[in-house]
Amino acid sequence: MEFRVVAETVDCEGGNCPTTYIRKEGTVVVQGYRTAIAGRLRVSVDVLQRHARAEGDDTWAGPATPDGPGWVLVDGRETELPGISLPRNEGLIEIELARA
Repeated sequence: MEFRVVAETVDCEGGNCPTTYIRKEGTVVVQGYRTAIAGRLRVSVDVLQRHARAEGDDTWAGPATPDGPGWVLVDGRETELPGISLPRNEGLIEIELARA
């Protein structure tokens, strides 16, 4: 497998909800809700915080712009993952996390 799941949406129904993944190369792929801007997704803060904790960090180290209570916008390069099919209103972006 070229990637692994890191954090999923709590109480996801239907098995296809915002999720974070790490590719074997180390980049992070974020699945979230599409916006009007290509390469920008709307994601719950909870998913990104669970990603950070799962990776041993206190906070999300990637790009995130607040977008209302509990939500952020994340910008990255549109991408695909083998075997992952998405609803029309969701997308995948790839990002590099800032590391100290």
